[in-house]
Amino acid sequence: MNVIGIICAIRPEAKPIIEMLGLTLLETRPFPIYQGEYNGKTYYLSICGLGKVSAAASTQSLIDRFNVVEIFNVGICGALSNGLAITDIVISKRFIQHDFNIDEDGEHSCWHPTFKTHIIETELPFILKNISLYTSDYRLGPIASGDRFIKSKIVKDELFNQTGAIVVDMESSAIALVCKLNNVAFASIRAVSDLAESIPHDFEQNMGKAIDTVSSFLQKTLLVQQRKNA
Repeated sequence: MNVIGIICAIRPEAKPIIEMLGLTLLETRPFPIYQGEYNGKTYYLSICGLGKVSAAASTQSLIDRFNVVEIFNVGICGALSNGLAITDIVISKRFIQHDFNIDEDGEHSCWHPTFKTHIIETELPFILKNISLYTSDYRLGPIASGDRFIKSKIVKDELFNQTGAIVVDMESSAIALVCKLNNVAFASIRAVSDLAESIPHDFEQNMGKAIDTVSSFLQKTLLVQQRKNA
Protein backbone atom coordinates (compact mmCIF):
# COMPACT_ATOMS: atom_id res chain seq x y z
CA MET A 1 0.00 0.00 0.00
CA ASN A 2 1.37 3.41 -0.95
CA VAL A 3 2.15 5.69 1.98
CA ILE A 4 1.71 9.42 1.38
CA GLY A 5 2.84 12.27 3.59
CA ILE A 6 1.17 15.67 3.85
CA ILE A 7 2.78 18.57 5.67
CA CYS A 8 0.96 21.73 6.73
CA ALA A 9 2.54 24.54 8.69
CA ILE A 10 -0.48 25.52 10.78
CA ARG A 11 -3.63 23.84 12.04
CA PRO A 12 -6.09 25.92 9.95
CA GLU A 13 -4.35 24.61 6.80
CA ALA A 14 -4.53 21.04 8.07
CA LYS A 15 -8.08 20.96 9.48
CA PRO A 16 -10.07 20.63 6.21
CA ILE A 17 -7.65 17.96 4.91
CA ILE A 18 -7.94 15.97 8.13
CA GLU A 19 -11.72 16.07 7.80
CA MET A 20 -11.69 15.31 4.06
CA LEU A 21 -9.47 12.23 4.42
CA GLY A 22 -11.01 11.11 7.71
CA LEU A 23 -7.68 11.18 9.52
CA THR A 24 -7.35 10.57 13.25
CA LEU A 25 -4.77 11.90 15.70
CA LEU A 26 -1.86 9.50 16.11
CA GLU A 27 0.41 11.57 18.37
CA THR A 28 1.03 15.13 19.47
CA ARG A 29 4.84 15.27 19.93
CA PRO A 30 7.20 16.33 18.55
CA PHE A 31 4.64 17.34 15.90
CA PRO A 32 0.89 16.62 15.73
CA ILE A 33 0.54 13.70 13.31
CA TYR A 34 -2.73 12.38 11.91
CA GLN A 35 -3.15 9.05 10.12
CA GLY A 36 -5.77 7.31 8.00
CA GLU A 37 -6.58 5.46 4.80
CA TYR A 38 -8.18 6.96 1.71
CA ASN A 39 -8.58 5.52 -1.76
CA GLY A 40 -6.32 2.55 -1.05
CA LYS A 41 -3.47 4.66 0.33
CA THR A 42 -2.26 5.38 3.83
CA TYR A 43 -1.84 9.07 4.68
CA TYR A 44 0.20 10.69 7.43
CA LEU A 45 -0.36 14.41 7.96
CA SER A 46 2.07 16.42 10.07
CA ILE A 47 1.48 19.96 11.36
CA CYS A 48 5.08 21.15 11.41
CA GLY A 49 4.82 24.76 12.59
CA LEU A 50 6.18 27.83 10.86
CA GLY A 51 9.62 28.03 9.29
CA LYS A 52 12.23 25.98 7.52
CA VAL A 53 13.79 24.22 10.52
CA SER A 54 10.51 22.82 11.81
CA ALA A 55 9.48 21.88 8.27
CA ALA A 56 12.72 20.00 7.63
CA ALA A 57 12.53 18.13 10.95
CA SER A 58 8.92 17.13 10.32
CA THR A 59 9.77 15.91 6.82
CA GLN A 60 12.65 13.71 7.92
CA SER A 61 10.49 12.30 10.71
CA LEU A 62 7.75 11.26 8.25
CA ILE A 63 10.31 9.64 5.96
CA ASP A 64 12.19 7.76 8.67
CA ARG A 65 9.24 6.60 10.73
CA PHE A 66 6.51 5.91 8.18
CA ASN A 67 8.39 5.20 4.93
CA VAL A 68 6.34 7.67 2.91
CA VAL A 69 6.93 7.39 -0.85
CA GLU A 70 5.86 10.93 -1.69
CA ILE A 71 5.06 14.11 0.21
CA PHE A 72 2.82 17.11 -0.42
CA ASN A 73 3.11 20.47 1.26
CA VAL A 74 -0.35 22.02 1.27
CA GLY A 75 -1.11 25.53 2.43
CA ILE A 76 -1.08 29.23 1.66
CA CYS A 77 1.48 31.66 0.27
CA GLY A 78 2.18 35.25 -0.70
CA ALA A 79 2.24 36.36 -4.33
CA LEU A 80 5.50 37.65 -5.77
CA SER A 81 4.30 37.75 -9.37
CA ASN A 82 1.96 40.62 -10.19
CA GLY A 83 0.03 38.22 -12.40
CA LEU A 84 -1.35 36.31 -9.42
CA ALA A 85 -4.56 37.03 -7.51
CA ILE A 86 -5.95 35.99 -4.14
CA THR A 87 -6.86 32.24 -4.03
CA ASP A 88 -4.89 31.38 -7.20
CA ILE A 89 -3.40 27.88 -6.94
CA VAL A 90 0.34 27.38 -7.48
CA ILE A 91 2.00 23.98 -7.89
CA SER A 92 5.76 23.69 -7.78
CA LYS A 93 8.58 21.18 -7.86
CA ARG A 94 11.27 23.91 -8.07
CA PHE A 95 12.33 25.83 -4.97
CA ILE A 96 14.77 28.52 -3.81
CA GLN A 97 15.88 29.40 -0.28
CA HIS A 98 15.71 33.16 -0.63
CA ASP A 99 17.40 33.82 2.72
CA PHE A 100 20.41 31.58 2.03
CA ASN A 101 23.36 33.75 0.97
CA ILE A 102 27.08 33.10 1.34
CA ASP A 103 27.96 35.91 -1.09
CA GLU A 104 29.95 33.74 -3.50
CA ASP A 105 31.49 35.76 -6.32
CA GLY A 106 30.08 34.92 -9.74
CA GLU A 107 27.25 32.80 -8.39
CA HIS A 108 23.55 33.43 -7.83
CA SER A 109 22.92 35.12 -4.49
CA CYS A 110 21.09 32.00 -3.20
CA TRP A 111 23.71 29.56 -4.56
CA HIS A 112 24.41 26.60 -2.25
CA PRO A 113 28.00 25.28 -2.25
CA THR A 114 27.00 21.75 -1.26
CA PHE A 115 24.65 21.33 -4.23
CA LYS A 116 26.35 23.73 -6.65
CA THR A 117 23.06 25.40 -7.50
CA HIS A 118 20.44 27.73 -6.05
CA ILE A 119 17.57 25.60 -7.34
CA ILE A 120 16.11 22.63 -5.47
CA GLU A 121 14.15 20.45 -7.89
CA THR A 122 12.16 17.38 -6.89
CA GLU A 123 10.43 14.51 -8.62
CA LEU A 124 6.73 15.26 -9.09
CA PRO A 125 4.38 13.00 -7.08
CA PHE A 126 2.40 10.49 -9.12
CA ILE A 127 -1.04 12.07 -8.80
CA LEU A 128 0.24 15.37 -10.22
CA LYS A 129 2.16 14.05 -13.22
CA ASN A 130 -0.84 14.26 -15.56
CA ILE A 131 -2.74 17.02 -13.81
CA SER A 132 -2.86 19.19 -16.95
CA LEU A 133 -5.11 16.56 -18.57
CA TYR A 134 -8.00 17.22 -16.18
CA THR A 135 -7.61 20.80 -14.94
CA SER A 136 -5.96 24.07 -15.88
CA ASP A 137 -7.01 25.86 -12.70
CA TYR A 138 -3.49 26.33 -11.36
CA ARG A 139 -0.14 27.96 -12.10
CA LEU A 140 3.23 26.24 -12.32
CA GLY A 141 6.23 28.15 -11.06
CA PRO A 142 9.10 28.27 -8.57
CA ILE A 143 8.48 28.92 -4.91
CA ALA A 144 10.86 30.95 -2.75
CA SER A 145 11.03 30.14 0.96
CA GLY A 146 12.61 31.85 3.94
CA ASP A 147 12.14 32.44 7.63
CA ARG A 148 10.52 35.80 7.08
CA PHE A 149 6.96 36.98 6.43
CA ILE A 150 6.99 39.26 3.38
CA LYS A 151 4.71 42.31 3.60
CA SER A 152 6.56 45.01 1.67
CA LYS A 153 6.24 45.73 -2.04
CA ILE A 154 9.90 46.75 -2.16
CA VAL A 155 11.03 43.43 -0.66
CA LYS A 156 8.50 41.54 -2.79
CA ASP A 157 9.85 43.02 -6.02
CA GLU A 158 13.42 42.38 -4.91
CA LEU A 159 12.63 38.72 -4.24
CA PHE A 160 10.85 38.30 -7.56
CA ASN A 161 13.81 39.77 -9.44
CA GLN A 162 16.33 37.85 -7.35
CA THR A 163 14.76 34.39 -7.49
CA GLY A 164 12.24 34.32 -10.36
CA ALA A 165 9.81 32.66 -7.95
CA ILE A 166 6.15 33.51 -8.39
CA VAL A 167 5.15 33.00 -4.73
CA VAL A 168 6.81 32.99 -1.34
CA ASP A 169 6.30 30.91 1.80
CA MET A 170 8.26 29.77 4.86
CA GLU A 171 8.52 25.98 4.48
CA SER A 172 8.45 24.55 0.94
CA SER A 173 12.14 24.77 0.04
CA ALA A 174 13.19 23.07 3.29
CA ILE A 175 10.78 20.20 2.71
CA ALA A 176 11.96 19.95 -0.90
CA LEU A 177 15.61 19.71 0.10
CA VAL A 178 14.98 16.92 2.61
CA CYS A 179 12.85 15.03 0.08
CA LYS A 180 15.51 15.38 -2.60
CA LEU A 181 18.20 14.06 -0.26
CA ASN A 182 15.97 11.06 0.54
CA ASN A 183 14.80 10.43 -3.06
CA VAL A 184 11.18 11.07 -2.09
CA ALA A 185 8.84 12.70 -4.63
CA PHE A 186 7.57 16.08 -3.51
CA ALA A 187 5.45 19.00 -4.63
CA SER A 188 4.06 22.07 -2.92
CA ILE A 189 0.43 22.99 -3.54
CA ARG A 190 -0.32 26.50 -2.32
CA ALA A 191 -3.11 29.05 -2.64
CA VAL A 192 -2.36 32.77 -2.60
CA SER A 193 -3.54 34.32 0.68
CA ASP A 194 -1.94 37.74 0.32
CA LEU A 195 -0.09 39.95 -2.14
CA ALA A 196 3.02 40.21 0.06
CA GLU A 197 2.65 43.98 0.28
CA SER A 198 1.79 46.44 3.04
CA ILE A 199 -1.97 46.16 2.47
CA PRO A 200 -3.92 46.44 5.75
CA HIS A 201 -5.56 43.15 6.83
CA ASP A 202 -4.73 41.52 3.46
CA PHE A 203 -3.60 38.23 4.99
CA GLU A 204 -6.21 38.10 7.77
CA GLN A 205 -9.11 38.72 5.41
CA ASN A 206 -8.02 36.21 2.76
CA MET A 207 -6.39 33.37 4.69
CA GLY A 208 -9.62 31.41 5.15
CA LYS A 209 -10.62 31.72 1.49
CA ALA A 210 -7.18 30.57 0.37
CA ILE A 211 -7.24 27.57 2.69
CA ASP A 212 -10.69 26.55 1.44
CA THR A 213 -9.52 26.86 -2.16
CA VAL A 214 -6.37 24.79 -1.80
CA SER A 215 -8.21 22.11 0.21
CA SER A 216 -10.90 21.88 -2.47
CA PHE A 217 -8.23 21.64 -5.17
CA LEU A 218 -6.53 18.76 -3.36
CA GLN A 219 -9.84 16.95 -2.90
CA LYS A 220 -10.70 17.25 -6.60
CA THR A 221 -7.24 15.99 -7.56
CA LEU A 222 -7.57 12.94 -5.30
CA LEU A 223 -11.09 12.21 -6.59
CA VAL A 224 -9.90 12.32 -10.20
CA GLN A 225 -7.08 9.92 -9.31
CA GLN A 226 -9.61 7.62 -7.62
CA ARG A 227 -11.78 7.49 -10.76
CA LYS A 228 -8.72 6.79 -12.91
CA ASN A 229 -7.76 3.85 -10.69
CA ALA A 230 -11.30 2.43 -10.53
